[in-house]
Amino acid sequence: MTEESLPVAAESAFRILIVDDNVGSAKVLGMLFEKLGQPQVELAHSGRDAIDAARRYKPDVIVLDLILGDISGLEVAKTIRQEAELSGTLLVALTGNSSPEDHRKSLEAGFHLHLVKPIGVEPVKEIISLVQEF
Repeated sequence: MTEESLPVAAESAFRILIVDDNVGSAKVLGMLFEKLGQPQVELAHSGRDAIDAARRYKPDVIVLDLILGDISGLEVAKTIRQEAELSGTLLVALTGNSSPEDHRKSLEAGFHLHLVKPIGVEPVKEIISLVQEF
């Protein structure tokens, strides 16, 4: 898909926090959101950094890798859900695991959506649509 063929979102921009310990993957996902009309993207690469960034940035959506080097994305989600100012944040799990048990754990931790890596344009569009409806 060429850059010109990516549709630009017509709706207002929202704040996105992408958390992935793979720096390259986080950057590529951030660029994809930007190409789809969502320029307010911040990146974090550990669970602790994610919690700090979420408290400071107050994102509308957090796309969160479940397997991080320090603490799990599930624990990050549970912590974020306990923060009053972040309780309405849309949480998207991003993982290489797709079993029903993995989906169940994501939902129990407070995620709204469970995506399996690698993700492309269509899942990012799904996230944007979900945030706009949320």
